[in-house]
Amino acid sequence: MADNLEILGAEEKSAPKRKSGQFLREVMAELKKTTWLTKNELIKSTATVLLTIIVVSIILFVYDYVAARLMEQLLNMVK
Repeated sequence: MADNLEILGAEEKSAPKRKSGQFLREVMAELKKTTWLTKNELIKSTATVLLTIIVVSIILFVYDYVAARLMEQLLNMVK
């Protein structure tokens, strides 16, 4: 009976290793199915994202600047 418990304990310890190994094999299989961008597609997508960030940043800066000046004017009127 003690031998059976030892065997069960050994199986329980190796089970996570088998599960992680299986998980890694499945991840690698999924990565092989993935369609990756070409270099040109990657460059175009990156440029689009950067341009969008720049445009949105400029718009937010202008809104913030205008709001700050309006608040400044309002506070000066209260004084």
